[in-house]
Amino acid sequence: TNHAGSDLWWFGSGCKADTAEFYLRAVLGSTAYDAGSDIVDYFHGYLNYQGEHHAFPDLSPLHYQRLHPRFKQVCAAHGVPYVQESVWLRVKK
Repeated sequence: TNHAGSDLWWFGSGCKADTAEFYLRAVLGSTAYDAGSDIVDYFHGYLNYQGEHHAFPDLSPLHYQRLHPRFKQVCAAHGVPYVQESVWLRVKK
């Protein structure tokens, strides 16, 4: 469900890592669930930070919670939609 739904982008070919296109695809092709507390993050298995995970695959999931607000700010500043919804809503999509 992190990569499913008509509101997410699909890409037919790959792109080079560490490029602007790579980071843009990381956000456009994934969605985040509710986040921000240790208990929620634990029960989601840290899969509630998909954009952050795909943009920074070598980063430990334990850092996603701190990165999350800034990551969303950067997306907003550049007009990149950051999709974040409950897991139940995503299952319906």
